[in-house]
Amino acid sequence: MKKNFLLTLLFAMACTFAQSTQNLHTIHWFNPQTNDNLPIIAMNERLILSFDDFDAVFKNYQYSIVRYDKNWEPSSAFMSEFLDGYETNVIRDFSNSFNTRQHYMNYRITIPNQDVRLKLSGNYGLRVFAPGSSTPIFEKRFSVYDRMAEIGVMVERRNTPNELNQQVTVRVSAPNLDFTQNANSLQMVILKNNNWIENIVLDRPTFAQPQQLQYSQMDNLFAGGTEYSFFDTKNVQIAGFSTERVVMDDLFHHILFANSYDPTAAYLDRPDVNGNFYVRNILLPNPNVAFAEADYVYVHFGLADFTPNTGEEICVYGAFTGFECTPESTLQYVAESGLYETTMKLKQGYYNFHYAVRNVQTGEMDYTAIPGSYWQTENLYNALLYYTPWGSRYDLLIGYGEGYSRPSQR
Repeated sequence: MKKNFLLTLLFAMACTFAQSTQNLHTIHWFNPQTNDNLPIIAMNERLILSFDDFDAVFKNYQYSIVRYDKNWEPSSAFMSEFLDGYETNVIRDFSNSFNTRQHYMNYRITIPNQDVRLKLSGNYGLRVFAPGSSTPIFEKRFSVYDRMAEIGVMVERRNTPNELNQQVTVRVSAPNLDFTQNANSLQMVILKNNNWIENIVLDRPTFAQPQQLQYSQMDNLFAGGTEYSFFDTKNVQIAGFSTERVVMDDLFHHILFANSYDPTAAYLDRPDVNGNFYVRNILLPNPNVAFAEADYVYVHFGLADFTPNTGEEICVYGAFTGFECTPESTLQYVAESGLYETTMKLKQGYYNFHYAVRNVQTGEMDYTAIPGSYWQTENLYNALLYYTPWGSRYDLLIGYGEGYSRPSQR
């Protein structure tokens, strides 16, 4: 078992680069089949990329698709082997914001589309280019899987001194494959709550037969964490349940109730969406048109009763930050309020969030230092199985499965 730090670094770099792009906001890469922010689809399913340009004028953005291997390094497959269509394409779907205080131009890409179709399962990157530039302004990674293997994910309670208290077991069934012929070509990746940064990579199963595999290593452990907090800005003029007050300036400001750090707190069972976020405007009957009809809101976060150690910083995270710290999501101490605070300009909708501690030198994220960790927490676990056929120059993603830490969620 190993933590795949290269995989983590690549995803973190992609998200950071995207979030820091000037004038571009809400770079939203999601799966419309499941309505979540994990960009993993079956062959012939689709993904949607949406982003807003605050310059609010049309720009001839282009995009291309590149292929990676199972470790997110450039693949040796030729473009003609994995892609049916053009190498570079123009973004055809765009619209001006309508009835919003913040003006923007929204751009959307659906993969696959009339210009490009994927021929192989595996890992990919979608790169977006500014007009006239050959250097991408951001890249979003995604994976496409075949249904060659059925994958079951089981989660059990496991208490240990270091609070890694949910153990994951993965079972694989593939009637048309013989894994024993090429057992060294397998790789299992397990994620928690659609978060590529929280991952375990397994190079060998604990049990193997020609058509069956089992990954039940004792150290397949994740911290249970806690249920996510949330805020709701679907109605920009009215304070949601977690919002203390709403103030109107150039845009609406939603000041959230300050969160408090309490290391003695008991587990609190509350519904969440496992860190996801959804762009929504409550005034629109069809949520799909919120791409260009959702406004922007200043959201004010505050944290009390916690002080980071030297060399650490506190940040807000969730799918809307790529589950990492960004400059905008990093909190600063404000003496007047006695809180660590930050303000983020976010598109209206429904958001899950948490607070994390980041080591400034190493970049390592501690997701449990502030909210704590409990075995009861409801979490979603994702399992991806990569396989390199005998004599092939590239690997394939032959199966994907999900499992919840509570049986009632399955």
